[in-house]
Amino acid sequence: MAYSLSQTRAATVKDLVDFQNNQHTFSRLQLLPSFSGSPITRFDSWLESFESIVDGSGWSNEKIIQMIRAKFTDRAFSVIQAIFNENPDDFASIKSSLLDHFHGDENADLYLKKFNKAKRKPGEKIVDYAHRLQEIFKRAYPMGYGEKSFTVILIQKFIEGLDSKLQSKVKY
Repeated sequence: MAYSLSQTRAATVKDLVDFQNNQHTFSRLQLLPSFSGSPITRFDSWLESFESIVDGSGWSNEKIIQMIRAKFTDRAFSVIQAIFNENPDDFASIKSSLLDHFHGDENADLYLKKFNKAKRKPGEKIVDYAHRLQEIFKRAYPMGYGEKSFTVILIQKFIEGLDSKLQSKVKY
């Protein structure tokens, strides 16, 4: 009888932990803004946030699909509905189709042009400029942006994009 009681307690504790994990994941998802398909929010960045929330949830593929669908509004909801008609239960295919839809026309050449033209915008904080430049750089050089030689290029471009007074302060 004692063995059965300890098994029941262990099962109850596991159920409680699963419930708490589930509630934690739901509350984090509620904090994630819905994705509308607006160009203001990059889908790949939004998707990265979504996946970081659901990765530790232990949810099934179907549950994750249900949750991503619930987070889409406006134009994005129409897009995901059309994708669901083709791949209703495969998250990897849905994700691939969404990335292709929202970022399919982007390529390294486009970002290389953006990188070459990049300058600090008037009133832009230095940190924001550095992050923006780094994001463009990652997309311009997707395979090697982490290598040291590419870091030198990024630093040079960062300094080049600053106004002349700030350039001299940063250089020295």
